[in-house]
Amino acid sequence: MDTSEGLTNNNDEAQPSNSNNNNSSSSGPSQTLSDEDKAQISGALGRLKEKLVTSKIGAKITDEHKELHAPISKLGKVIDKSFRGDLEKASKPDEFDHRNINQVISQHLYRQGLFEVGDIFTRSLAGVDLDEMERLKVPFKEMYSILQAMEKRDLRPAIAWAHNSRQKLSEIASTLEFKLHKLEFITLMSSGQQSLALTYARQHFTEFATDHMHEIQHLMGSLIYASRLATSPYADMFKPDSQPSLWADTIHAFQADCCALMGMSEQSPLHVVITAGWKALPTFIKLASFHALQQRQAQVQAHAQAVAQPPSLPMPAPGSSLLSLSSTLAALISGSSSASSAFSTLRSASSSSSSSSSSSSAPLEEPLATSTVEVDLGRDYQFHPIFACPVSREQSTKENPPVLLTCGHVISKASMLKLVKGPSSKLKCPYCPQEQLASQSRPIFF
Repeated sequence: MDTSEGLTNNNDEAQPSNSNNNNSSSSGPSQTLSDEDKAQISGALGRLKEKLVTSKIGAKITDEHKELHAPISKLGKVIDKSFRGDLEKASKPDEFDHRNINQVISQHLYRQGLFEVGDIFTRSLAGVDLDEMERLKVPFKEMYSILQAMEKRDLRPAIAWAHNSRQKLSEIASTLEFKLHKLEFITLMSSGQQSLALTYARQHFTEFATDHMHEIQHLMGSLIYASRLATSPYADMFKPDSQPSLWADTIHAFQADCCALMGMSEQSPLHVVITAGWKALPTFIKLASFHALQQRQAQVQAHAQAVAQPPSLPMPAPGSSLLSLSSTLAALISGSSSASSAFSTLRSASSSSSSSSSSSSAPLEEPLATSTVEVDLGRDYQFHPIFACPVSREQSTKENPPVLLTCGHVISKASMLKLVKGPSSKLKCPYCPQEQLASQSRPIFF
């Protein structure tokens, strides 16, 4: 009890001092500045202003702002050019087989090593054979496990796979197994393990001597300069800078042969199609804009023809009264709301005038002729030989094969027959002035 009373007394005694402090602190900001303080502040502000003027920092900020404002003002135009909003004009309303498209997407995910994403995508589809997709995933899993080992500079899984697939690799004329052994030999020599490299060469190079004798001799000759490979005639093969490219080429060869044994292309079909479409998209957009312009011009011409040819007034049919015809004319002249119905009455009076009037006012609905345009996608996207005639722009077929003229130019057979003049069967090359007989041409087989 005494302690609590002492505490309360102390608190009571402390309260006036706190209130005094509060009063003193609250009264602090209300103090006014003296004339001397005002003069010091004014002088400091004046000196600061003078420094800002003399340093021309404002002009510098303005110039920097102008330099920054110019690219920012152009940013919107660059975005508009980079992201087209009229891509649907370059597409056709074709119906695709969604089952095949989903299968291509699943294969692409597995080819990229995204097995969990591929499984989620496959399970979300309806009517997909999960067992078939699981069988498809197994060889890709093996391929990616070997690729991961090769990225860690371990060739043993790849060499074992190539040895087990030697018969299939020979059927596609692949030299992958020798490339792997060659890379292993170069790796041992580069790391200073010459004795291991010699032992490795004796164990594995013998069975490849028939087809790769020259390369084996070249590799074995490097053993003479084992102590000074950097200054030897074989320095290019063992340079540290050449090692990454050599590994990358071998990894690419393994991936290509592995896909070939699975009956698939080296690149993902989905990646090839999207990349090819992206490269050809600007040409397709230009063609779509050109066709849309042609359609608008045709509509304007049709409208101009309809305006230039006013409908002629037909003669009354036999048995019709002149009173009905005069009332119809009066409605047309006065421009009343019944003028359209009056004009329909006039058109019904004569079948010939109605047919001519309707044909002149109807817009042109004939489809515009589409032309075949060749889009160059580069050598990387030429997978099999397809000949397109430079004259007709049509691809060759069995019925219309490419033919070689005596001058060396190649055109399609149909184009050649169109160039034949007269009964002599002579024709002139469309690209050079040389003439020849049609019988002198030779068909070409790719």
